[in-house]
Amino acid sequence: MGVRHLLPYMDACCKESIIKIRLDQEAKVFTDKTAKCPVIVVDGHAILKKLYPTDISWIFGGQWREYMQRLNSFLSSFNKCGIELVFIFDGVIDIQKRDEWFLNERNSKREIANIFKTIKTKAVEPDSALYRQPSGLATFTMFALKSLGATVLASIINVQKEIANYCHRHSCFGIMSDDLDFVIFQTGYIFSINHLDIDRRRNFISTVAYSRGALCTELSIDVNNLPLLATLLGNDIVPTSVLSQFHASLLRRTPHSEMDEQSYLSLIPAIAQFINSSPPGSDILRRVSEANSKVLFESVNYYSINDDGGMADEDICPVKVLKPGSGGRFTRLDAPVMDNAHTNENINNGSLVLCHTPPSRVGARVDRSVFQLAKRRHVRVDNTVTLYNILTTAAVRCDATLEDATNGELSSHVSLFRSLRQRLYGLLYGITSVSCSNSGSVPSKKMRLLTNNSSSQDENQSPPLVIGQTAVEEWFVCSEYDGSTLLPALPLPGPGGTPKLETLWLTENVSDLRLRTFLEIMNCEEFLEDDLLSNPKMLIFYCVLHYMMKQPPNTLINGCEVDAFVAQAACLCLHDVHSLKSIQLNRVDPRAVQLAFLFIRGVQAACDVNCAVGWVMPVICGMPWHFFDGRLFHLKFLQAESGAHEEVLCESRPKVIEEFRRMKALVTKGTRFQSA
Repeated sequence: MGVRHLLPYMDACCKESIIKIRLDQEAKVFTDKTAKCPVIVVDGHAILKKLYPTDISWIFGGQWREYMQRLNSFLSSFNKCGIELVFIFDGVIDIQKRDEWFLNERNSKREIANIFKTIKTKAVEPDSALYRQPSGLATFTMFALKSLGATVLASIINVQKEIANYCHRHSCFGIMSDDLDFVIFQTGYIFSINHLDIDRRRNFISTVAYSRGALCTELSIDVNNLPLLATLLGNDIVPTSVLSQFHASLLRRTPHSEMDEQSYLSLIPAIAQFINSSPPGSDILRRVSEANSKVLFESVNYYSINDDGGMADEDICPVKVLKPGSGGRFTRLDAPVMDNAHTNENINNGSLVLCHTPPSRVGARVDRSVFQLAKRRHVRVDNTVTLYNILTTAAVRCDATLEDATNGELSSHVSLFRSLRQRLYGLLYGITSVSCSNSGSVPSKKMRLLTNNSSSQDENQSPPLVIGQTAVEEWFVCSEYDGSTLLPALPLPGPGGTPKLETLWLTENVSDLRLRTFLEIMNCEEFLEDDLLSNPKMLIFYCVLHYMMKQPPNTLINGCEVDAFVAQAACLCLHDVHSLKSIQLNRVDPRAVQLAFLFIRGVQAACDVNCAVGWVMPVICGMPWHFFDGRLFHLKFLQAESGAHEEVLCESRPKVIEEFRRMKALVTKGTRFQSA
């Protein structure tokens, strides 16, 4: 969400609205006035680049121990100034933004191609201009901050509205973000992330504050009319096309003529003048566009401060059933939102069928008490955000991963972990038998919509896939997929079948069942007889690497690469953060880069599974800083590829060599690498 062109206007024409401040001093003034601890609500996803900047190596899969050190230092700086931070992360998928999301990810895919082109031609770390966040950064950051004592929450509605509501409800000191939507909301101060400067030596924090009061003074507009200004300027709710004729009339331009930045600098005060000159009580929005008044009203109402549907109401059911024609947006469980071109498409026989779930059957496969518990665990970041989205929107998404689309030897993470995801979905939806003969992914364009009034399908046709009941819509952009796909949920293959979520989540003394379910989903049944929980911080490492070794094709991972993964995990105890940062690499290998990112995506998926089974171990034990460092893995990869013996891989430490052999024997159990 963002008000279009507002920041350039404030920067060029209303410099009084952008104020350089000492945050530590302002916090002290706030405390003196209110006798309260100053609380800043942080836009979680927006601050990730500040927390993991370009001066930390990002190309190798993540420098997770260095990152943890940075996070600890970041929190300490605010604690020393007496400022409490509350991080709120985007916890929901907005189905209406699907097209925009895919457009951004396709751009990212092109950037990733440039990254691999640089690596292949120069064999060096790419320039910071090509920076991309390590995979899973948001997920791992949420749990890292929480483990360091910070308050971390996940939204269950639009995250900007959730942040504004929280700030207003708790009378917080301010919001830290660069999204100028927060200037429109009537909340506390708005502090810039991009301008944030922490001087740890002198113990002060400076940044820029955005002043809505100064903006209103410059435009001679009442603060209560800021939502109207934002709507008529355009935002993520109101597309430019809706307002083009209105904008042209204000500037006396030809409709649909191209607007440059200077034009927008003139447009903003023109809109303010239009609002001020409108007679009191007049219906401004219908005057602007009668045909689009509904979306304009929706935009204005968006900026109202209220707790409707937000995390404050712990009693609200995660799934709201709306009647057709009520004007509200259906959840994914009761009416999958699809493009008209898809829903009206007449598909030939043999295609899969997409079925509307009747409102009376919403959540029928999942007990209401499990829904409520899932919501609480989601908001409090006790679970990964994936689970709640599967149980509500029935959609998952994953940002583009560093994968070389030209490398046919390595699978994409989407393909590699498909069977894991299908079993995860099967567990969450209580699938006990295969409901569809085709268990592979189905592009959205091949879906046919089946409504309650549709005639029943031919008896020879595959049973319908029902989003939110037997299938999940996946948003991925990789070499195999470039659009949303429908992935059927599958039952667990073990003799006990798929256990109920109520049993796993609400019943005591089922730790053995949780472990068995976890290992079945991870395709690691060979570990059932091993005491893996004696060191829970290594469980996910073993399972992800074991899973990768068992998947086709055989070119996915070879023996020396297994050695590299195991050696870096065994040697991690020998290195502190400074030592890891100082590792010198004679070249950067594109295959090693992709393997590292595949592994980290597996770690992220395994964390989802751990939460889904009701926690085999504390979620924090599955975080990558316990067993992976990108630079160290790259070093071990280059050594192993050149034929180095285990003594070299293990840095000539007898105890590490012994641990390496033990770990390798365990992780290769039941694979083609066993006893190799």
